[in-house]
Amino acid sequence: MLIMDLPMEKWKLYVTQKWSFLAPSLKKKLSHTVSLRDIFLLSLTHFNTEDDEYLHTLSGYHCVKKDPRMALYYKEKGNERFQKKTYRTAAMLYSRALSHTEIGSPEMAVCYANRSAAFFYLRQFEVCLEDIGRAQVEGYPNRLYPKILRRKAECLLSLGRLQEAAEVLSDLENKMSLDPNLKATTHQMLLNKFSQMKLNACKEKNNLVSQPIVLDSSQKVLEHWEENSRISCASASLSLNFSTSKGRHLIAAKDIIPGEILLREEAFVSVLCPGESFLLQDTVKATLDEQLDNEDLHCHCCLRQLLASVPCQGCSYAQYCSSLCAQLAWKNYHRIECSLGGVLLTLGVFCHVALRAVLVAGFTEVSTSVKQLHDDNIVESSKAVTEGDFASIPGCDADGQYNSSYQTVFNLLPHTEKHSPEFKFLCSLCVAALCKRLGDADLTALILGTSTSESPGESKAAKISPELKILGEAMLRHMLQLQCNAQAVTTLRESGSGDGPVSSSEQVRLATALFPVVSLLNHSCDPNTSVAFSSTTAEIRALQTILRGQEILHCYDVQKASGSFPVQEKCKSKPRMFTNIHREKDYCTVKVHSTFWADVLFLSRTKLKENWGLTGAEWQQLKGANSSFPNISLTVNASHAWLNYVLIPAKGHLTTIHSAVLSAIHQFSTMCLGMGLILLWDITTRGNIPAVSYVCAEIIIKWAFQGSGMLRCSSEACNVLVPEDRFRCQLHDIQLLIETALELLGCGKPSESVELLLKCRLDAKRFLSPEHLIVGEIEDHLAQAYVTLGKWLEAAGHLQCSIRVVEAHYGPSSAEVGQELFKLAQVLFNGHVVSEALHTIQKAEKVLSIHFGTQCAQVQELQEMKVCLEEFLGNLNCSNN
Repeated sequence: MLIMDLPMEKWKLYVTQKWSFLAPSLKKKLSHTVSLRDIFLLSLTHFNTEDDEYLHTLSGYHCVKKDPRMALYYKEKGNERFQKKTYRTAAMLYSRALSHTEIGSPEMAVCYANRSAAFFYLRQFEVCLEDIGRAQVEGYPNRLYPKILRRKAECLLSLGRLQEAAEVLSDLENKMSLDPNLKATTHQMLLNKFSQMKLNACKEKNNLVSQPIVLDSSQKVLEHWEENSRISCASASLSLNFSTSKGRHLIAAKDIIPGEILLREEAFVSVLCPGESFLLQDTVKATLDEQLDNEDLHCHCCLRQLLASVPCQGCSYAQYCSSLCAQLAWKNYHRIECSLGGVLLTLGVFCHVALRAVLVAGFTEVSTSVKQLHDDNIVESSKAVTEGDFASIPGCDADGQYNSSYQTVFNLLPHTEKHSPEFKFLCSLCVAALCKRLGDADLTALILGTSTSESPGESKAAKISPELKILGEAMLRHMLQLQCNAQAVTTLRESGSGDGPVSSSEQVRLATALFPVVSLLNHSCDPNTSVAFSSTTAEIRALQTILRGQEILHCYDVQKASGSFPVQEKCKSKPRMFTNIHREKDYCTVKVHSTFWADVLFLSRTKLKENWGLTGAEWQQLKGANSSFPNISLTVNASHAWLNYVLIPAKGHLTTIHSAVLSAIHQFSTMCLGMGLILLWDITTRGNIPAVSYVCAEIIIKWAFQGSGMLRCSSEACNVLVPEDRFRCQLHDIQLLIETALELLGCGKPSESVELLLKCRLDAKRFLSPEHLIVGEIEDHLAQAYVTLGKWLEAAGHLQCSIRVVEAHYGPSSAEVGQELFKLAQVLFNGHVVSEALHTIQKAEKVLSIHFGTQCAQVQELQEMKVCLEEFLGNLNCSNN
């Protein structure tokens, strides 16, 4: 779970304070109420004008209104980048300018024309033509028309569309002859260019040149599979099962081989996660930041990578890959969301997903589902399921079919009773605030598709309509569901320019989505499946042989702060606190990333018992926690008590453990406590905005015993204690040197970069484990620098060192290792190390095919390299004979 999934920190703190002032009787009522309708209505009555005003103030930090000043600013920045010939960045900055440009503004046509020039130099001729067309539609100035017509003709010539090019050239000639303001010298220069273009057109008639067609992920031929007759989007190799201990889950109906596709599902709903720079727009620096993030790089509808974005006509935030996506989004949900942009960004992605789910489903389907739930009048977790009767399994229709639909989304368990009262209050107050905004903005009728039902004299702000109460209850249900059913949609994003001989990419969190069929998979730290995404489609493949009758398991995973996280990461049999002195977890899916940790102490167990009144069995479990950790299995109450009271900072301030994290732990309360995620707030170094850090609970326990500010080496043979401050300073110095080395590399000084990175490498060896991720990062950057110098063998050696680090953290068959092997194959290929290149290609192809299939771009490139090398070897053998 990311910071962006939940409301912004200031709103969470505000709601926490509001909760603390509630009457004990009301707290008790919220704690024991299972009905989501009652919880929502109770919170709705306590959402007052003061709350609304404060939310309005916070949402102002995320203003999504169009601003002509920002349009001008980004256009000028785009021009600067264009002059420096960084055309890709220039195009993105022109896109930002367009997002702030009002429809009908003359600036819109100019920005489209400028962006077309950037795409022309990027040799994206089709995209360039689209932008030229948009500039013409928006009223591009007549005096500048010859410029875009010349560009249009050159694009058409490059694409081999000679007849169209001839028509444009004729139009260009007419424009030039009719322009009275054209100076003689300028006119002559244009005529010369025009004559040259006509000459080029004649030459091209017998030598057509067209750009190679590169299929994107949505166009690739999908691998054949037999779809399940009972479970939509699932393979026939799977079967739906139900048990009281596991709930709904999938098992293998037959033996499954590694790499076999098991699920291919389109998200019922997805919401793009905004980048950190956008979320910090309460500062001028962040507002004017040129850093490009998710909201600039991907379509807000289909999540495909943006090249020439189409901006929303109403706000500056939403951007789309095409007019089709823009129209589809507007029809399904954005006509409601557009005016609520700032509020939705403040309330977080989970709240946004909840709203979008009910908007996509439509009021009729939502109200039917809510009514059906009330008519059942039973607690979902106790519904009777008859063995072998698929129709009785929650989410299945009367025919026993489990479809990827709103019905199955609605029937995902919200685990209401397992969430802390504070968290339920936070979610319900967020939904109440959203419903209030929908009512105030008079959007209810738009959602319902009817005219407003208000009487002429009735104030729309006076009360929430019955329809909004139904939507509110459904949205609250979805927010709670998301704690254990949300899927992080990820993508590989190329880092750097992407123009070098070796590609470098990182896996980043792109969106949060609901996949009702994928949600059937239970979690395991040692999963037998891997997930990959193409646009809004999730594809689940078998990582290993799965025998008939075995459960299909999926690693839910935790988003890492660095933006790079494993598709799968296995738990080690013997979890360790640190590897030497470094702070990287190497089991479960946890990575420590805070720059500061509050000192941790234990409270007395007596206080735990007094405050929580645990039962005898629960108390005995908790009492023996230290000796049996981390294999201890705690009940919900016991784990809740432990997490709320066992950890406090030595400085006397209670460490806040966010209720959302607690709820996630509750849902896995039968697992080892090592899976527990503790949210620590680093107020000391971050000021008003807490820095979130996830760490396995077992690490905190062991660390607490070392004493204040000390870190212990995890090696059993080593008892060295190291002051935390000293370790932190050393690590910080290394990171600064790495940043400087990368700046040198970016400035065209690879030799100096290598020299500095080698120093970093030497310094890191003095206090970090060889398996530390920073050690691997240094090796990777050294490889990059040596590639720039054309020293392929040196680059390959450092990449191999980097691969060993990645293997230690993610496992030899992980997708991360596959990506590193892909880079190594490229280096060896370019260095003409044929035999090693072929061996590496084979390994990389095997790993990547299991995770992403044989149709993925990297596997296709590996196969092309293999063919090329095999031909080379064949020719070499022939010449020798």
